[in-house]
Amino acid sequence: MTWLFYWEFWLCAGIVLLILESMEGSFNFFLPVSLGSFFTGAIVFLFPEMTWKLILLALSFCSVASFMGLKMVLKKTEDKDINEY
Repeated sequence: MTWLFYWEFWLCAGIVLLILESMEGSFNFFLPVSLGSFFTGAIVFLFPEMTWKLILLALSFCSVASFMGLKMVLKKTEDKDINEY
């Protein structure tokens, strides 16, 4: 479980998840978790004395925040078409 404490692991995990996202393309799961991994790697780099519980909590929080942010950015606009019944 020591791999949780290396920021390089989180960088690699983010890259792998980004590759999976490019294959899948729905922006629902892999992209927010990938962004969460990148942010978690940054947090681990800045605060190396964190425990594994705090690291997983940071990953959870960053992933949920990325998911919410992507939902706000990629919000679908409703186009009113007079030809739709």
